[in-house]
Amino acid sequence: TNHVKHSDNNMLRTRTATVRLARAGLFQNLSKAPKVPSTFYLSSWEDQRCRFSSSDASQEEEKSPVFYEAPMGGLITRLKVVSISSCILSLVGLPMLIFLKNGDLPTTKQIGVGGIALFGATGSTLSLHFVFGPYALSMEEVPAPEGTDDAKNAAFLKAKTRSVFGWRNEIVFDSLSAVEPYSGMRPFANFMVNGETLLYAHPELLDEDMRRRLIYPNGLPEEIEAANMERNEGLPNKRKEEDDDFF
Repeated sequence: TNHVKHSDNNMLRTRTATVRLARAGLFQNLSKAPKVPSTFYLSSWEDQRCRFSSSDASQEEEKSPVFYEAPMGGLITRLKVVSISSCILSLVGLPMLIFLKNGDLPTTKQIGVGGIALFGATGSTLSLHFVFGPYALSMEEVPAPEGTDDAKNAAFLKAKTRSVFGWRNEIVFDSLSAVEPYSGMRPFANFMVNGETLLYAHPELLDEDMRRRLIYPNGLPEEIEAANMERNEGLPNKRKEEDDDFF
């Protein structure tokens, strides 16, 4: 019995020593492992943030070809959609309603009533296009078309408008040689391109170079006003000198 107890005590001591040695070796290995500084995770996150911000900045630095967007483009598009929809419904539905409800009227009267109704339905659509037809929704810089003479000295632009049916029109023109000022009766039209197409752009949304090219080829309004003021300021002195010479 004493021998068994003695062997059990030896086995317990051996196991305890083995556990202590294992723990000591583990802690020793952990102490020898390279320590990660506390600022490692922060610096890594900052590096990733800088990397993403630099990529965003590089994308922003890429010059977008669109340099003008109209503030009322969405409103005009919605107005045209509503006007065209009502016009189509009137063109299809009014003749049928007139015929079904007033079938006993003579043919000439039916034609007259239907013509008046159709004129009222299409008149609003045509009037809306007359006012907002030249309104440019956006403008962007485009390369010169193939076969253009002296393409190096040209600056082509593409303007987008809405047609009478609501389709998007694209007008390509040279802003250095194919632009003329306009001063007619169309309310939303301030320059003409390619000798026939009217366009409108808000002057306050264009930079000075584009305003000179598109809307004010003879000089900006503030420059003309300043020149007129200088000329008017010199008139009293000139008149006074003439009066002194006369006397």
